[in-house]
Amino acid sequence: MVNEISKPKSVNELLKQSRKNFIKRALGHYLFPRNPNLSVKIYRALGVPIIRKAVMGTAGKASWLRGHNGNNYRLDTDDYGRMTAEMDFAAKASVFNEAVHTAATIQVLPVLIDSLIDLDKIDVATTGNFASASANFALFAFNAALVALQRYNRARMTVSINKSLEEGERFDEGYRNWLGLDNTAIDGGEAD
Repeated sequence: MVNEISKPKSVNELLKQSRKNFIKRALGHYLFPRNPNLSVKIYRALGVPIIRKAVMGTAGKASWLRGHNGNNYRLDTDDYGRMTAEMDFAAKASVFNEAVHTAATIQVLPVLIDSLIDLDKIDVATTGNFASASANFALFAFNAALVALQRYNRARMTVSINKSLEEGERFDEGYRNWLGLDNTAIDGGEAD
């Protein structure tokens, strides 16, 4: 009897069947939640949908931020079917945005810590340190909130993709992504 590969019914199963190198698979496991339904509930409880609404009502409308033909943040594109567009967004756009805002969060953290340490030593009423610490905290909180937004978006896309996979759907022919979360993983993978 030939050992037949089972058809994955979740993004996590796709990650396991992906034949990408260890680093890409590890990044995939970091980026995509193990329990996307729980992740969505947690991010909703933290108020991330409010952040999403604020971002999409302001900067999210700016076409120059959306990349190629304004489709980087859109799922209603003619380029791909629904499941493929969701995976493309989850594996590319949200990962890029998370990386940018994680870097910004990490960059402001030492400055924030330094300004908070200075607050302890100097009379804040007569110096600008309080304003500096407040500005640094605002930058830190803003970027951390945008990281959470990308993780929430990716969890939402994962829930939808999992539902499509359970229904037996496949990605568009020829679609590939850097994590191997495409038809090659559904079919048993190919090494990179």
